[in-house]
Amino acid sequence: MSPASFDDAALLKAGALQRAILNSANFSSIATDAKGVIQIFNVGAERMLGYAAADVINKMTPADISDPQELIARAEALSVEFSTPITPGFEALVFKASRGVEDIYNLTYIRKDGSRFPAIVSVTPLRDAQDAVIGYLLIGTDNTVRERAEAQLHLQGAALNAAANAIVITDDAGVIEWVNPAFSDLTGYTPAEAVGRNPRDLVKSDHHDPSFHKNLWDTILSGHVWRGETVNRRKDGSLYTEEQTITPVRNAQGEIRHFIAVKQDITERRALEAQFQQAQKMEAVGRLAGGVAHDFNNLLTVILGFCELLLDDRDPDDPRQADIEEIQKAGTRAAGLTRQLLAFSRKQIIEPTLLDLNVVVADMRSMLGRLIGEDVKVVLHLGPGLAPVKADRGQVEQVVMNLAVNARDAMPGGGTLTLETANVELDEHYAEMHVAVKPGLYVGLTMTDTGTGMTPQVQARLFEPFFTTKEPGKGTGLGMATVYGIVTGSGGSVGVYSEVGKGTAFKVYFPQADAAEGVVVAPPLVNRRRAEGQTVLVVEDADGVRELTRRLLERKGYKVLLAANADEALRLFEQHPSIDLLLTDVVLPGASGPELTRRLVEERRALRVIYMSGYTEEAIVRHGVLKPGVAFLHKPFTSETLGQKIREVLERWSPPLD
Repeated sequence: MSPASFDDAALLKAGALQRAILNSANFSSIATDAKGVIQIFNVGAERMLGYAAADVINKMTPADISDPQELIARAEALSVEFSTPITPGFEALVFKASRGVEDIYNLTYIRKDGSRFPAIVSVTPLRDAQDAVIGYLLIGTDNTVRERAEAQLHLQGAALNAAANAIVITDDAGVIEWVNPAFSDLTGYTPAEAVGRNPRDLVKSDHHDPSFHKNLWDTILSGHVWRGETVNRRKDGSLYTEEQTITPVRNAQGEIRHFIAVKQDITERRALEAQFQQAQKMEAVGRLAGGVAHDFNNLLTVILGFCELLLDDRDPDDPRQADIEEIQKAGTRAAGLTRQLLAFSRKQIIEPTLLDLNVVVADMRSMLGRLIGEDVKVVLHLGPGLAPVKADRGQVEQVVMNLAVNARDAMPGGGTLTLETANVELDEHYAEMHVAVKPGLYVGLTMTDTGTGMTPQVQARLFEPFFTTKEPGKGTGLGMATVYGIVTGSGGSVGVYSEVGKGTAFKVYFPQADAAEGVVVAPPLVNRRRAEGQTVLVVEDADGVRELTRRLLERKGYKVLLAANADEALRLFEQHPSIDLLLTDVVLPGASGPELTRRLVEERRALRVIYMSGYTEEAIVRHGVLKPGVAFLHKPFTSETLGQKIREVLERWSPPLD
């Protein structure tokens, strides 16, 4: 901009056209003489500052309407920059312009009423015909709106940068123009790596088919908001699930020019939901399995019991004996399946003791070698100072065996099976990620194979009963379900980590036990006495089981009274004061077995009691463990186990139930 050239008289006698131009401007135009005294104060300045021209012309300088603190700061800065002392007044406002340097700066003006506003001021020296400076022209624009807009933009930018959700802004072709830090945290890509690239080339996982992406683009290109979930891939190759909202952004003409995507990482949420749904499904299947096992065990008791009676009564040369033995074998296998169902459904009564997992695993090493074959190497890494766990040893061994068999099947060509033990602490974060886990101290057992690995689809169903990847007839699908039931029934947890072609690791956690914790011990033997001739009251609602029990007991010389429910049992009890032992099913129509027992024991404290059932009942167990003093007979039972249990109870002192 060329400096203006006119003298004082010319300024004071400016023509009407010049004044009209100045007064019609939408900014403040203030002209001073060489000393800084205001000579022109246009209408824009009057509106902006609240002064009338007559209030300031020949009376004030621009420094009088400027923030004094800013003048001081400006003077100090200029003094340093130009190495010369500058006074914090009008000189500070025009110093750079007086040296021929174009000067535009921010300044706070003070209105007549004392209010303040930010202004952008440009200063131009006014020169005469001889190029001497005769004054200065200060053009000022109110910067309030702009500062507010900048402040709002700054706030918006800060908010976008601070947002916990990832935010991506693209052009109308989907090319990334801006990402916030949360996007980098989520994906692993820096802004420099992301800007200029298309998201589909950056994080696409190939998890969705082309129709999914077509629907997305059809939606946003039509001007609608798209909401949905996508599975994408991070820079390190790992997958994550995000909940995403993509919104079209239009320009002033209504044309779509950008898209803004807000993304929330829901990987953990979906994992927890999947665990919760799986736990609910397993619980429902477990309840069903427990009920089925209860009824099935009654049937198996009758089948196996009458097979035993037939075999006892027949001549060894009877050609039908082999047929009966086959029926008995099938029934025995079926009984094994029900035991697995009960273990899975946590309805199996256990006998826990304090165990050292190192001892259990070490004792099983030779057996594991025979079980999985010579082409699989078994390696043990047993952690020192292992805390004890309270569990049923037979069940723990079953867990190890089932996992080892599963590993063997995954290594048809041989490999390595590694068993590791260690004391571990599962913290709050781990518990948050595993719905069935409580934080605390555990003993960990990890079994790792070098086998074929499992797909995510197989892992999702691994612990479901009857699910198997083996050929028909090669597996029951109850091995892993049994592992799940045993471990969770002991208060622990089990998880699997597997990749196709890279092997599988099962991690089993049992709660650490207090070494001083007590273990249920059988009462001591008393003087042995003859069992024959004693009276047993059998209470069983299943006709077949009731009749079988009568025949088995009568063969052993017992007198037997039969009742189908608690009411019949009470009547028989009053009629026969010589009853020595009550053998009752736990679940009965009307009053349950434990309720019947309490009523009878109140009348006869010396009465011995045995419960029999195909599954657990909370009335006689606590968390699957028999209450002290409770004798229990598992269904299905044989003549030998029935007789042994009755002799055991009659020959031991057994305190009555509370």
